[in-house]
Amino acid sequence: MLETCKLVLAWERFHLDPQKRKDLVKAEKATWDLQQRMMRDIPREARARTDKIDGSKGWIIAKFHAMSLISKLNLKLGCSKCFDSSANEKNHKSFVKKPAARTQRIGSRFSSQLA
Repeated sequence: MLETCKLVLAWERFHLDPQKRKDLVKAEKATWDLQQRMMRDIPREARARTDKIDGSKGWIIAKFHAMSLISKLNLKLGCSKCFDSSANEKNHKSFVKKPAARTQRIGSRFSSQLA
């Protein structure tokens, strides 16, 4: 289980840094293998909702869907740091709002001024 946790952290670090396209293509299979390993090593049982406890679908969660798409998104958009707007939108402000504030806000020129 400890090895699986280390692999999850390494997977996240891999996707935050810029990578070569061929490595991102290979990462899709590695992501699938990691998900299988997570389901094997880290138990998460499915249970019905009761009055006191929320229900659980086991490993059928949105995060797994996002993990399977992240390599494709990195191929399309670049490394995750470029489109990450997590924790208090700190990165959103520096990567999106600041460049947008430097434009003239004219619709026909907006995209070219951001590039």
